[in-house]
Amino acid sequence: SEMCIRDRKYTQYATDSVKDYKPSKIGDTWVADETVIEIDGNNVWLWDIIDYDTRFLLATRISRSRTTQDAQMLYDRAVKTAGKEPDKVITDKLASYLDVRYGKDTEHIQGKPFAVEDNTQMIERFHETLKQRTKVMRGLKNIDTAHDFMDGWLVHYNFFRPHSSLPNDMTPAQAAGIRFPFHNWKDVVEQ
Repeated sequence: SEMCIRDRKYTQYATDSVKDYKPSKIGDTWVADETVIEIDGNNVWLWDIIDYDTRFLLATRISRSRTTQDAQMLYDRAVKTAGKEPDKVITDKLASYLDVRYGKDTEHIQGKPFAVEDNTQMIERFHETLKQRTKVMRGLKNIDTAHDFMDGWLVHYNFFRPHSSLPNDMTPAQAAGIRFPFHNWKDVVEQ
């Protein structure tokens, strides 16, 4: 429909507009997590890797499988976004993470992804955000629509959504040292 085409155009514009903004304050501990949802009768995997300090979502992807190659692609995208390798990557016990080629000085810790320290507010907030996203995604018709949604969600999560677990309710982009000219989707649309 016309509205869907317009929404995709805005999402594409927002996605394109953030590409030139690179974080400068990414921390050294990253947390990776994945979950499965059903789209159009098929299981797909949602992968996320965030910087623990800034909550910046370094990479997100969707796949039909959960192989080492899928985990490697997630990690490689995160390194490209951050412009560096982390000191630690914390994952759950999914075997796909075991054979990922991490940086030579990067420690891979398997366990509970958020067992960095007792920061339950951050954990609960991130999990709640993921639940909201997956709830919406269950209503999507196909994987192409899901990819569009994921692109828009990354922009929303990093650049527009304040986080109560960050100082002064900053966005992850602000915490990561990014000065982004838009404050919300309305700004993007009006641009």
